[in-house]
Amino acid sequence: MSFHPRLRSVRVLFAGLSLMLTVILLSAVTLAQDVETPKYDIFVGYQWLHPGGTVPAPFGNFNSPGKLQLKDMPDGFGTAFTYNFQKYFGLEGDFGYNWDNYESTLSLGPKLTYRTDDSNYFLHTLLSYNRLNVDGLPTGNGIGAILGGGWDLKLTHMLYLRIFEADYVWGRQNYASVVSSSFPDLRRVSLEGIRLRTGLVFNFGYPQLATPTASCSLQPSEVMVGEPITATATTTNFNPKHTLNYAWSGTGGKVAGKDNTASIDTNGVAGGSYTVTATITDPKKKTGGEATCSANYTVKEPPKNPPTMSCSASPSDLQAGGSSTITCTCTSPDNVPVTVAGWTASGGTFQAAATPQP
Repeated sequence: MSFHPRLRSVRVLFAGLSLMLTVILLSAVTLAQDVETPKYDIFVGYQWLHPGGTVPAPFGNFNSPGKLQLKDMPDGFGTAFTYNFQKYFGLEGDFGYNWDNYESTLSLGPKLTYRTDDSNYFLHTLLSYNRLNVDGLPTGNGIGAILGGGWDLKLTHMLYLRIFEADYVWGRQNYASVVSSSFPDLRRVSLEGIRLRTGLVFNFGYPQLATPTASCSLQPSEVMVGEPITATATTTNFNPKHTLNYAWSGTGGKVAGKDNTASIDTNGVAGGSYTVTATITDPKKKTGGEATCSANYTVKEPPKNPPTMSCSASPSDLQAGGSSTITCTCTSPDNVPVTVAGWTASGGTFQAAATPQP
C-alpha cells in the first residue's frame, strides 16, 4: 500500500511530536506540583478536520474508477468525557463530527495529563470507530485511531479553556462494492488526517479537603523578666510531602523563629501578659494552604521592695528544759510569694519548717 508523500510526512511529524510530548509529560510527572484533581472532566468545542485521504469518485466505473481528494471540513464539533483514576492518568471517551460530506469518530482510550496551578497538558491515544459519508458513495464504517494532545488554560476552579488540541486521525474504509480489486488503494482507503480543536473543559468531582489547622504551646508560659520561653507550633491537615513556611511574631520580647519552634527573649520586658503568634503557609498551594495559632505568656518583674517580717514567742519566758513556739509573719509590699526559712538560735535547739507566706 502506498501513501501520498505529504500524508506520510504528516504521520511522521505527529509520531515525532507525540513521542516528544510523552517524554516531556513523563519527565514532568516527577516534578509535578500537588494539584487538586477532578474525578471527571467534560470537553465541548469546535472541531476542524483535514480528512487526509483519496476515495473513489462518485458514480464512477467499477473497473476504471476516478479519484476524489477529500476536502477540508471546517464545520464541526467535538466532545470528550474523561474519568480520572488519579492526577496523571484517566480513561477518555471521545466523539467528533464534521459535516458537508461528513466524517465522525467515536473513540476510547487512555489519557495522560500533567497538571500545574494554571494549566493542564495532556496526551491521549484512542481507538476509534470511523464513519465516512461522501455524496454518491456508500457510507463507510471502519476502524480508526487518534493520537495527539493539547493544552488547557485555567479560567476558574471548575472551568478551563482548551487553547488547542491537535490530533493525528487515522481511519480505514472499504469501498469493495464500487471499486475493482485491481485498484487496492481506492478499494481499501486509509485516511490520515489532522484534527484541530478548541473549546471549554468543565471539571467536576473535586475531593473534599480538610481545612489546615495549627496549635501553639509554650514552655514555660510564666517567667520572670530575662528568662527565656520556647514556643512550638503543631499543624494538622497540611500535605506531609510539602515543606511549610513559618512566620513568628510576638507582642513582648524578641521572637526568633526557626521552622515550627521559636525562642522568646524577655530581657527588658515590662511585667504583664503577652501573645506569640505563628502563621504557617504551604507555598505550593495558592488557596486553602494557611493556618494561624497563638498562645499567651506572662512576664513577672522582680520585687522592688524588701519583705517585712515580725516574730513572737509563746511563751516568751521559760525555765531550762522547757520549750517555746516561735511564730513569724512575713509579707511582701509587691505581693510576691515569700518563704520563711533559715532558722537559727543563740541558745538551745530547735525544729523548724519553711512555711510559705502570702
